[in-house]
Order: sequence, then C-alpha cells, then structure tokens
Amino acid sequence: TMSMAVHLSAGLDWFGFKVKEKCSALMLLGEGEEGLPNRMRVLLDSMSNPEIDVHMINTTPNLADDDSVEELLKKIDQHIESVDRVPKLIVIDTLSTHFVHDGGQNNDQAMSKFLNGCKRIRNEYEATVLVVHHHGKDSERGSRGSYLLNCGVDLEYQLDRNKSTKQVTLKCLK
Repeated sequence: TMSMAVHLSAGLDWFGFKVKEKCSALMLLGEGEEGLPNRMRVLLDSMSNPEIDVHMINTTPNLADDDSVEELLKKIDQHIESVDRVPKLIVIDTLSTHFVHDGGQNNDQAMSKFLNGCKRIRNEYEATVLVVHHHGKDSERGSRGSYLLNCGVDLEYQLDRNKSTKQVTLKCLK
C-alpha cells in the first residue's frame, strides 16, 4: 500500500497500471509505524526520490464507534489544514488495529459499524478508502471476520508472496 500511495502521489505508473492523476495520500498507521519511515526511505531511494505527497498519522481510532470516527475526522481536518491538501487516498492500516469490539471481527453488527465508519471517511473527503486486512492462516478461506466485510467493500484484492521465489502476486477477488 505504501508503494501504491507513493506512485499515485507522484503520478507514476504502478506495476503497469496507469496513474491518470496525481493525488495526495494519507496513511492511518495502526501497526508497524516504527519501521515504516525506513521502508519509505528505501522505496524512495529505489525510485530516485520522486516528489511525493504521502503523509502518515499514527492513530488507532475504533472505526466501529461513532465517537471515535468523529475524533478521527477532526484529526484528518487538522492534517488537511496543515498541508493545505485533501487526501484522495486514505489507507487504514490495518483493519484489526482500527476495529475494537467485544465480539471481535466476526460480529456482524460491529463490522457493519466499521464499514459505515469507512464510508463516512470516504464521503467526507470524497476519497478512496483502502483498508489493509490480513487473511487467516488458510488464505484459501478468505479474509478473517464477518461475511459483511466482503459484502460491504467495492473491491477486494489479495496480495501474496511466494516464500521461495519472493515473487509477489496481486489478484482481484471482487
């Protein structure tokens, strides 16, 4: 997702996919934030340091809770004010760190609230919301959590890496 955000913000094609228009990107980091600046530096070095418009916020609001979503919108508004640009890609990394509910990710009502939180963000900023989510131990069984997740998203892609060859494949599931 970082690579995608960097390419979109720089207006550079991403793995053969055409980027029609540059856009600002905002990544909401719920895990791995310690290592991401280093990964970003390596990625930019490998691309001859393109001019990018990717920003990161270390935050883990519960997107299944209306009050938390409201607080997040305020944080995003503050970010927009500081950079004077509205992000057109908002990455939520990961679903599990931005989803808190006693019933867990399998709870249909809570998953519905999470999806509504994502839609509020999308509608507020007229942005694409990309949610990073991990599948369970058996990737053939699909994503963890309520079936409503699959029903509630417009697109679903699966990224896999072959352990021996390190080759990465991206396939569209929905």
